[in-house]
Amino acid sequence: MKSLAILWAVFLSMSITYAQFNYEPSLLIWDSVSIEEDRMKFLEYSEVEVTTFQIQKNQRRAPISREIRSYNKEGHLNQMVKLERLDTSMVQQYHYSRGKLGWTETEDRVWNRSYVKQVRLTSHKAPYQIKSYELLNNDQRLLLGTRQYIYDKDSSLIAIRILENRQIVQTHRFEYDQDKMLVKETFEDAQSHVIEEVAYRYDAMGFVQQVVIDKAGVTDVYTYQYDEKGLPIQALWKRDGITKGLVFYQYNQSGLITEVKQVTDLEQPSENQLVKVISYK
Repeated sequence: MKSLAILWAVFLSMSITYAQFNYEPSLLIWDSVSIEEDRMKFLEYSEVEVTTFQIQKNQRRAPISREIRSYNKEGHLNQMVKLERLDTSMVQQYHYSRGKLGWTETEDRVWNRSYVKQVRLTSHKAPYQIKSYELLNNDQRLLLGTRQYIYDKDSSLIAIRILENRQIVQTHRFEYDQDKMLVKETFEDAQSHVIEEVAYRYDAMGFVQQVVIDKAGVTDVYTYQYDEKGLPIQALWKRDGITKGLVFYQYNQSGLITEVKQVTDLEQPSENQLVKVISYK
């Protein structure tokens, strides 16, 4: 299952926007409910900071945002603070029960709103329901939506249903091969029409080699290269066969990522770069 853990780290757990090629496979934060083996990386750190820079024409780095993530002694994420242009825009706190994520609290300082997500777990400590609420001024909660997790007899996640007003608005399905490797994701709307498909291809070592995303008549293909340790060092993005961008990754001696450089215009790369710098304390 090592490639599945890498897959979640690279594609599902970060702030990922396929269309904008905004990748951050930083192996920093993921679903604390289900991914336990990677949590061990943070037993020796109490804080991780991620700063995003825009590269200017003179090659100077202009900071545009920061994220500060604090961890407890068990390696669980306790708090995440986001800052935009030096102002705190969001504070998110994580609460655990018996070592598993129980709920999160979010304070959105841009819109002056607060939210809570409650997680319910199966007997195998996997999530089967997450409810999202907005906290109102009169101490009441407004239910925004519900996510239902469905598993097969082998405890593999096969679907996530997203509900609003008790009606299914989207279904997210997962398919696996005989080795339990995730090979396909399908997104369906409320009428069960497919709106997006994601296919995963692996190399002989079981690492994600290529991701193919079909959505709204557009095909995005992401191809990954790894070093001798199995860490991704480069990602190539093509849209409908045309190269659109590259991402380069750097790591420290412990295998934790320290820098992600994203280039989205190869003809003028010096003017179209974002760099994320990650530090550990």
